[in-house]
Amino acid sequence: MFGLLACPLSDLGTSRAYPKRMDSLISLRYPNGRVHEAILTTPAELKPGYQFDLYGRHWNAVELLRLPRGSGRDSQRMLCLSTAGLLTPER
Repeated sequence: MFGLLACPLSDLGTSRAYPKRMDSLISLRYPNGRVHEAILTTPAELKPGYQFDLYGRHWNAVELLRLPRGSGRDSQRMLCLSTAGLLTPER
C-alpha cells in the first residue's frame, strides 16, 4: 500500500522560486489607433519604460492614464504602445 507524504509548500521554498506577481490594468494602443484593454501579469509594479511581448507584438509602457471617477471602471491604466510591427517567429 502506498502512503502520501504531507509536504507543506513553505518547506519547498516557493517564496524564492516563485516571486510575487502583480496584475496591472493596461490599455494597448495599436498603430491603427485601436485600443484594447487587458490585464498584464508582471513580476513587479508596471512602470513607464517596461517592455513586453503580447499578442504577437512588442509593447512599451508609456504613461499611467487616470480615468474619470464616474466611468465605472478602475481609475488607472498603463498606456502601452506597440513599438514595431508584428513579431515574426525565428526559423
